[in-house]
Amino acid sequence: MFFTFIVKASILVFVSLLVPAAGYAESIRVAIFERQLEVTISAPGGVLLKKPGGLSWRHYTSEAKISTISGGIRVNTDQYSVQVLTIRGKTETLKVNDRWVRGSLKIIKKDGRFLVINSLDIEEYLVGVLLGEIPSAWPLEALKVQAIASRTYALYQRSRKRYEHYDLVATTLDQVFTGALSPNPTAFERRSRAKVIRAVNATRGQFMTFNGQPILAAFHSTAAGQTEDALQVWLEDIPYLTGVACPWDGKSKFYDWTREIKITTLEQRLRKHGHQIGVVASITPMVMTRSDRVGSLRILHSNGELIIRGETFRKAVGYTALLSTSFEIEHFGKNVVFRGKGAGHGVGLCQWGAKELAESGFNTHAILQYYYPGVIIQGLRR
Repeated sequence: MFFTFIVKASILVFVSLLVPAAGYAESIRVAIFERQLEVTISAPGGVLLKKPGGLSWRHYTSEAKISTISGGIRVNTDQYSVQVLTIRGKTETLKVNDRWVRGSLKIIKKDGRFLVINSLDIEEYLVGVLLGEIPSAWPLEALKVQAIASRTYALYQRSRKRYEHYDLVATTLDQVFTGALSPNPTAFERRSRAKVIRAVNATRGQFMTFNGQPILAAFHSTAAGQTEDALQVWLEDIPYLTGVACPWDGKSKFYDWTREIKITTLEQRLRKHGHQIGVVASITPMVMTRSDRVGSLRILHSNGELIIRGETFRKAVGYTALLSTSFEIEHFGKNVVFRGKGAGHGVGLCQWGAKELAESGFNTHAILQYYYPGVIIQGLRR
């Protein structure tokens, strides 16, 4: 059965490998901090700062402490009547609060707080993403799978132009971005980054397309048997994000899980997300999806009833409280006990499944072609 799945996926997909031109560069803008009252920036050799339209850089030999003032921005004791500053390090890396990054920064003052955007080469960005999204100890082939998926996701989000000043955020709302290596890394950090760099370089420029455009390369931790249709999660029928069997992630620590939540906590979280409920009397799954996840629930409460989508319920209760929508209610009382399987929304690439497939000898493209049926893998051109 395992072999049959892969063969079917391979029949559906044409793979075009265009070797990227040497020295190609694609940049990405990542919001690494939002709504900051203060920002501290430092770098070996000092920090360079420029105002909008400025021709020269102001050199701060020590750290630059950035705070707000009426009508502008203060940097240490200097005052600038601007709302935006561009900053880079004297050397390649600089430290923003507690995070090291490469590239340049844009500090934007908005509503009395700061938005910090890191602009950098997309391949540099991917190194920081892989270290935040997947264990570096996993097989190199699995890291290469994640590199192509994450590069594709970044290109897709950049093309959407969702935000005025940046392309993605550095959290699980998009992809976790850990930044750059500090000047004094541990031996483990050096080894981990070196392996991740190998995976990024080995797939340099490669990304997935459908109908000529970068795809929404969704991924999650653990499918626990079957990935989910995008239609069930985001109410959008996406051909390359249809559910496929995934019987290979049984070693994941998230394959089976149990969570216990106080009923009063659950009520508070639902109300916080805009659901006008009273005292909850019962919670009953109503519709199950094709992948055996909860499509909708019926919540009886003192003010009536609430019919709610499974993903909406999970978001309200909390993604760490309910690891997936593949759950059943084992006990209902003052505490509610949920017993479930898998982790994440279940759409697209299953990271643990990719790990097991890599360990079984399947290559990067075969794994991607299976989880994203119908895509073309190609390379960026200069």
